[in-house]
Amino acid sequence: LTGLFPQSEGEATVYGYSTNRQMDSIRAISGVCPQHDLVFLPLTCRENLQLIGAVKGMSEKQLTSGAVEKLLADVGLDESKFSARTDTLSGGQKRKLSLACALIGSPKFVLLDEPTAGMDPVSRRTVWQIISDSKLGRAIILTTHFLDEADALGDRVAILHRGRLQAVGSSHELKRRNATSYHLTLGRRPDGAASDEML
Repeated sequence: LTGLFPQSEGEATVYGYSTNRQMDSIRAISGVCPQHDLVFLPLTCRENLQLIGAVKGMSEKQLTSGAVEKLLADVGLDESKFSARTDTLSGGQKRKLSLACALIGSPKFVLLDEPTAGMDPVSRRTVWQIISDSKLGRAIILTTHFLDEADALGDRVAILHRGRLQAVGSSHELKRRNATSYHLTLGRRPDGAASDEML
């Protein structure tokens, strides 16, 4: 869908544009957050976003009007990081910057590949909120190995196994169709003594 690799077969459309014939049009409306951080280390956070924004066709006026700083703040980067070189950022901060790079220019189509990989639980939840707040008016495809992340963020969830689609639907629907329940009963010995047998 990003055009990084040629299609082996078939065709997909993104907002009516064919992935076989109109990749330039798709790229113009797309934002991508790859699994591995794609940031330019010698640049500051602000400069990274300005560069990506310029590549996406944003004007100098748009890039210097405070939109860059607002987006950096929106993804949870502290103001002290705006002018920090990206090689001084933690892994979680680089992921947030990568997310900002995907969202700069208000793309209609956003691909997020493992956007919370390597993050601590608190940072993951922060990024979930950012993604939820960014849903309006755009299509977002998110890949994840975390079922709780798919559950929290996915309006529709697709489960793939070895490159093949296994199931698709809302999180609730998939749970209802595929749920397996287990009941666990724990007890205590009458004398209150611990027992390895009970473990």
